[in-house]
Amino acid sequence: MSEPLLQAVNLQCERDDRILFRDLSVSILPGTLTRVEGPNGSGKTTLLRILAGLNDSYSGDLLWRGRPRHTYREEFLRNMLYLGHRPGIKPLLTPMENLRA
Repeated sequence: MSEPLLQAVNLQCERDDRILFRDLSVSILPGTLTRVEGPNGSGKTTLLRILAGLNDSYSGDLLWRGRPRHTYREEFLRNMLYLGHRPGIKPLLTPMENLRA
């Protein structure tokens, strides 16, 4: 078995005095798919944004390739791609302009 690419250990996130999740631990192995399910407002997008390095409002540990993600932030972000349900494509720009934006 290979080393996890990304690990979340005891993650907790609170928004507007409401805990979205707590004590969440997950290991994501290279070459695998991970499915996140839950009702609207349960914190799915928030969790994905935290895992992708786009949201830092959480407690717990995130490890990337076995190392604390925050100490390798630039390297992590160079290797990360996040495609959310709202792509950042501006319809008034050409494809090349969107890539540069």
